[in-house]
Amino acid sequence: MMLTATCTFEKMILIRESLHIRENEFTYIYTSNQVRSELVYEVKKKHERNGKVFDEIKSLIDEIQEGRAIIYCAHKEEYHKVLEELQKRLKNKNIDEFFGTIASEDKNRVLEKWNREITRIIIATTAFGMGINTPNVRLVIHYTFPTSISNLIQQSGHAR
Repeated sequence: MMLTATCTFEKMILIRESLHIRENEFTYIYTSNQVRSELVYEVKKKHERNGKVFDEIKSLIDEIQEGRAIIYCAHKEEYHKVLEELQKRLKNKNIDEFFGTIASEDKNRVLEKWNREITRIIIATTAFGMGINTPNVRLVIHYTFPTSISNLIQQSGHAR
């Protein structure tokens, strides 16, 4: 059995074929569309000068009070910079990072802290989020553009 929230029908066929599953042994069930009317999308100009972008991110995080935030970055250099700048501005918040190349034991530690709601803010690449269903995420920020519409839908879908 395979369950997914964002896979298109065409991708399901590719998955079925790559797993060598015959068509008569495969059932595709589509139960809802991907429209989440409770989510609000906002595009903001990124003001890089003098760290203003990080002041704006801090403001957004302050607005969600006890909720949690995921900040997606496309590149390692970006999430290290975002982490460093936010740690300066959000001293009493539990901030962590998650990316594909961190050691397995570190991934497990970060995920455990996230699942136990110890970590309030996570800076991550697309490696974070697949198969993770987290309550109380009130803010998803894409510091850089998602690499696809599918990633945008999957990543922003973490917000509640």
